[in-house]
Amino acid sequence: MTLSSSEKTSPSVASPASDWEPPNARAGIEWIDGATCGLIIAPHGVMGNDDNTGPLARQTALHANFHAAVNEVYRRPSHPSQADPEQLLVDLNRIDQVIHLLNESFLQPLLQLKEKIVEKHGRVLIVLIHGINDRNLQKYIRETGAPGDTAMLIGYGQGNDGQSRSAYPGLADNLIRLLKTNPIKGITARSTEESYDNYRGGHGNNLNQLFRRPDYRDELVQSLQLEITWTGYRDTSLNIENTARVLGWALRRMAEMDFDIN
Repeated sequence: MTLSSSEKTSPSVASPASDWEPPNARAGIEWIDGATCGLIIAPHGVMGNDDNTGPLARQTALHANFHAAVNEVYRRPSHPSQADPEQLLVDLNRIDQVIHLLNESFLQPLLQLKEKIVEKHGRVLIVLIHGINDRNLQKYIRETGAPGDTAMLIGYGQGNDGQSRSAYPGLADNLIRLLKTNPIKGITARSTEESYDNYRGGHGNNLNQLFRRPDYRDELVQSLQLEITWTGYRDTSLNIENTARVLGWALRRMAEMDFDIN
């Protein structure tokens, strides 16, 4: 893979949103056009990273009528120093690697798509889909006292005295309620505890924080990070489809609600 010099250095300004069209699977990142204010991103969709979050994100986007960006080609490197787009080693959940290594193939299309959604709907709901393995989820449940049937953790940059908040808490609360009350199959979700080290989407280099950073800040964007467990939800084609149906149903309704960053 040969990258242009701009792909390896600093980002350029996004072109007007009216020029945006879904790239043709450029660099292996699949872009799906939707019809609502929602945008789903699967940054770790390669098998061996967050397994099956690629198909889960794709199917959820279709059920929710959300736009989507699905990465099933760039693998998360074992260490940031090993990042190399020519070896397909880039962590799309790290803002620094996205800016300097995938500016043209991921960051710029993302910025343009965000502007397109804002122009049409006046707001954007971003949902990052990640996977949490069963062992780590059970560890979280033990350490926090969360319900034993918890299957999803929701991060919105909670904690840090509100400085890293990427969505208002009521947005996560609404998603939790909708997931639990789905008429076909409920999913028990929890907002990650503010004091917990992981799964909050609050680190300044986390993609969930992209539109909170001074250089990309946009108050019209709300962003949630979902950590979805493996067994029963991502482990088989049937479970992926069932999870996508429930999550897509909830997100479709979320996109129709009023929400505010304040």
